[in-house]
Amino acid sequence: MYVPTPPHVRHPSPQVRELGHKIESVVREYQQTHRMSPHEVQQALRMAAANTGASKRSAGTFAGIAAALTGALVLGGILFCRQAEPAPDGSGLPLVPIVAMAIVGIAVVALAVRLRS
Repeated sequence: MYVPTPPHVRHPSPQVRELGHKIESVVREYQQTHRMSPHEVQQALRMAAANTGASKRSAGTFAGIAAALTGALVLGGILFCRQAEPAPDGSGLPLVPIVAMAIVGIAVVALAVRLRS
């Protein structure tokens, strides 16, 4: 029998609430004196979080995704090499899987760089 339970919501501490109110007031005050789009405000907050060490979680998430993609790439390479025929010149390395793995590797790196920026 399945009994649904509501997720546990952690209430912010008084210090967290105070800091949140201070950041909110500074952002509002700055927006009143300077015209900024919401995108620019978000960009500034991301920069501030990165400079204060508050974005450690995203770095861990990025590392986890990179590790998972690397594992998938290695597993795919192993499966390709087991199923592929030898190269036409008689060497033991199959050519098509190696080229396919290189293309996938380049795509993964490009995606990681895109997500990182």
